Amino acid sequence: MTTSVESRPAARPVTAALAGTFIAGCAAVALVAALAPGLMKSVRAGSAYTSYWPGYASYYLWALLPFLGGLALAGLVLAVRPRLGRPAAAVSAVLAAQAAGFGAVAVRDWFNMAGAGPGLRQSSLALVVGFAAVVAIAAAVAGCAAVAVLWREPAAGWRGAGPRRPAWVVAGVAVAMALPPVLTAAVGQSDVTTLGQLALTYGLPWGGGLALAGWLGRRGRIAVLVTIGLSVALVASRFAVAYLRYVSGD
Repeated sequence: MTTSVESRPAARPVTAALAGTFIAGCAAVALVAALAPGLMKSVRAGSAYTSYWPGYASYYLWALLPFLGGLALAGLVLAVRPRLGRPAAAVSAVLAAQAAGFGAVAVRDWFNMAGAGPGLRQSSLALVVGFAAVVAIAAAVAGCAAVAVLWREPAAGWRGAGPRRPAWVVAGVAVAMALPPVLTAAVGQSDVTTLGQLALTYGLPWGGGLALAGWLGRRGRIAVLVTIGLSVALVASRFAVAYLRYVSGD
């Protein structure tokens, strides 16, 4: 008698505990790395540089703090509640992908911020770029761990490897491909760099999450959709606040 993927245990208790603790630890490392530039006085070379940290916070920490906090929480849920392993791992995968995208984008943008004004030493630039790289790498490793928890060998071999709900995969691919160009046009840009940044931070994480839902059961699918919905709401509120500040002249 064969057993379907969804009817199998989400993860063994020891595996879930180790994987969840590892994911939460990666989130903690990424969070410390994200906060580090603003906590180190050596990064600021006089009053001319005091504006960089607020700018960095404005662009990235508004997203990294909730994403990494949610990633740590999902890891802890996976560790202490193995029966919720697949939904928790699915949430971890989506949040890790988005946090990794923001970290990767921050690596490049630190160079832009350094070139936009005086006051940042080369040694400090190397330091903050390194911290951004740690965010990207730690989040990416956490995402890999989450995917490993989700993986189950199909009972029917290759014939059972396809998604249970292909429509979600199609929707995910459509979002991943169409959303970055739409957002690029919405912000008044047309360069490839902006397109790539928006793909890493929004298109690929959201589209990948929707595609992942095609392989998940009901609880996992709901968890992923709620996570994406909250992420979209967070991003939309951020852009709304930025727009209101722009039109008000702040």
